[in-house]
Amino acid sequence: MTPAWPGSSLIAPCLLLLSLIVGIAGADSMEIHTGMDMFGNDYASEITIASANPADCAALCLADTQCKAATYMVPNGRYGPDAKCWLKNAVPAMTADSLCISWVKVAGMSACDSHFTEVDFSGTPVSGKNPLIVKFTGSSGSAWQWEFGDGGSSSEQNPVHTYSGPGTYSVTLTTKGWTTCSGDPPGDTKTQAGYITVTDSAVGTLSVASDPAGAAVSIDGQTIGITPINGKELREGVHTITLYVPGYELYSRDITISRTSPVQLQVTLTGTVVTTPSTGSIRATTNPEGADVTVDGTKSGTTPVTIADLSAGTHTVTITKGGYADYSTKVTVAGGQTVPLSVTLVRLPVTTATSSTQETNAEIPIPTVSRQSGFGTLNIRSTPEGAAITLDGDAIGKTPTVVRNVEAGTHTVVLNLAGYTPTIEDIAVSPGKTTDVNHDFAQGKKVPGFSAPAVIGAMVAVCCGLFGRKRG
Repeated sequence: MTPAWPGSSLIAPCLLLLSLIVGIAGADSMEIHTGMDMFGNDYASEITIASANPADCAALCLADTQCKAATYMVPNGRYGPDAKCWLKNAVPAMTADSLCISWVKVAGMSACDSHFTEVDFSGTPVSGKNPLIVKFTGSSGSAWQWEFGDGGSSSEQNPVHTYSGPGTYSVTLTTKGWTTCSGDPPGDTKTQAGYITVTDSAVGTLSVASDPAGAAVSIDGQTIGITPINGKELREGVHTITLYVPGYELYSRDITISRTSPVQLQVTLTGTVVTTPSTGSIRATTNPEGADVTVDGTKSGTTPVTIADLSAGTHTVTITKGGYADYSTKVTVAGGQTVPLSVTLVRLPVTTATSSTQETNAEIPIPTVSRQSGFGTLNIRSTPEGAAITLDGDAIGKTPTVVRNVEAGTHTVVLNLAGYTPTIEDIAVSPGKTTDVNHDFAQGKKVPGFSAPAVIGAMVAVCCGLFGRKRG
């Protein structure tokens, strides 16, 4: 034959040889060459082999004394859907071609031959709504057996099948090859799992947008995506939709899906209202313990004590204990928080009294707690606040602080705030008067070269210089 040769790109899976020799009854037989073509010397071209059995092509050559060789081309080859046969009056050269089988007539041989094709198939379309009509195309062979996965079957090479219910279906095709021997020709089977998908036709569509965008969307408890969502298919009927974005209230409602009316939702989410507690607490501790605590003029317990249910804002706290100077300060309370207040109380000076009994002149120490004319008040503040206060070597709290019943005279006040240079001042306290101590740390902020040991040394020197000084 002299077919137009289109190139190797058209080569497809073809017949595989199981037995090398084919025999047809009679004096002459045919020597088979599977996967080979012979160009030229054709005297009978493109004979249709309706059976698609290559043995019928060989038989035509055997029955014709002029024929010396023959070539068979499989169905759906280069010459249309039918199998074709070419008869030749001379034996051309052999050329590889997976679509062909060629024979050369020989004498005195007797045998049989079987062939099979590697099965393959396709379907169009492979997915869609119910009912779904699929056209299948099977590979070449002499017999076909289809199983469509829904109970349906066919023995056609290229059947058309209708799926009438939603679901996923696996398809199987078994083909038979050809034989000149007794018995059935060999077969091959292929299954494509989940090949066909049929969706329910009773569906509608849902589109969702939200402000803000990016809300997680769930239908009947199953997440389907993030807004915006367009054209999501859902079963007809009532569904519960929810939208959620952190920091916003959960949105939930029922929607009705219909195949005739697409549902479009535009949802504006509401920001979550964060409720701040309106009250807080103060935890007051003293050294020594057992001091009375008054908040805004109301007695609130004895240290250590937690004063609860205080309105958010600033409160005046006064701490008193016999034999110690009164302590007063302002504390700012935030809702839902407990503010710690730790105070070291300053002991008052001890006076002496002489017994009226003539039998003894012994002096008896008597703690003086009344506000005498020999005592004044220190109002100690700083910018920023929160500086640790040391009065004559005793830690008494943090700024701002009011210290009452301080013995008249000169006292050393040390203020220390992290990140700043400590300040040391000698303060003169006048009887019956309030002396203000107000230090702006911004004027003495730490700079490179600041030596903490130097400051500590200065403080030690001050303390040593005050050794023996009488104070409250």
